[in-house]
Amino acid sequence: MGLPIIEAINIIECTRENEKRNVLCLGKQLLGYLVGDLLDSKKKYNHNVNLDFFTNLDRKQKLDQEIFFKSIGYENIDTLDFDDYEGANIIFDLNDEKTPSNLLDKYDLIYDGGTLEHVFNISNALKHLTRMTKVNGLIFHSNPCNGYIDHGFFQISPTLYFDYYLANEYNVLYASIIEKTIGAKILSVKQDLYRTLDMNYGPKSSPKGVLNFCVQKSKKNNPIIIPQQGYYISVWKNVNQNFYNVEKRFEFSNFSFVRRLFKFWISLPYYLIEKIKSIK
Repeated sequence: MGLPIIEAINIIECTRENEKRNVLCLGKQLLGYLVGDLLDSKKKYNHNVNLDFFTNLDRKQKLDQEIFFKSIGYENIDTLDFDDYEGANIIFDLNDEKTPSNLLDKYDLIYDGGTLEHVFNISNALKHLTRMTKVNGLIFHSNPCNGYIDHGFFQISPTLYFDYYLANEYNVLYASIIEKTIGAKILSVKQDLYRTLDMNYGPKSSPKGVLNFCVQKSKKNNPIIIPQQGYYISVWKNVNQNFYNVEKRFEFSNFSFVRRLFKFWISLPYYLIEKIKSIK
C-alpha cells in the first residue's frame, strides 16, 4: 500500500472543499518522499494544484500518512488492516459479511491505496466502504488496472467502479489512469474504453496503468445496489452507452517526447495487423 506523489496531488484537489474530520486508510500507506519532492512536483509534472499546506514544513522532512493527511486538514487518521503487523489500529477482514457497527457512517474520506485488488471478495469490500463513508464523504481508490499480473487477485477496470458507484447514486469526482511505463501521464476516463474507444486500449495506451477513482456519497445506501455491467444494460435496452459524468480533470505528465516514441512503437504492430486484415 502506498501514496505516491501523483495520488497525493489528486487527493489534495479532490478533497479541497470537503469536511475533514476522519480519514480511513486501508493498510498503512508508505509515501517514501520528502516535503520538497511534493512541492517540486509542480515543476516536474507541470500541474497547478495548490500545495500551500506543505510550505511551512521542512523541505527535508520525510512524509508519512499521518503528516500528509493532517497537513491537508484531517483531524483523525485510522488504519484498517487484516493484521496489526504494520501498526493498524482497526483489525478487520474486508472479506467478511458484516460491517463493524462502530465504523458505520464514520469517515469523511476512505483511501484505498492498493488494497481492493488483494481482497478476494471484492463485492463485500465495496459494501463495507459504502457503509463506512458519511453522506457527502469521499472514497478514493488507487489500484492497478493493467500490467500488474500477479500483483494481486485482480486488475481493476474503470467499469467496476463506474457501474457500482453510479448504481448507488454516488457522484464521480475523478476518474483517470496513470500510465507509468515511462515517467507518468494522466489518461482521463469518461467512457467505456474497451468498446467505445479501442479494444486494444490497454496494451496500446497504458501498458502499465494505475486506476485513480474518487467518488462522493450522495445519500445513505440502504439497501446497497448490486450493479449489472453498463455495457450489457445498454445492449438489453437497445441504446448507446452514455459518457460518464466526471466532475474533475487534472492534466500533468513528464517525459512527453520519449512517451510518444514508445506509444508509436507499441501501436505499430496493431496498425500493421489491421492493414493485413483489410487486404482482400
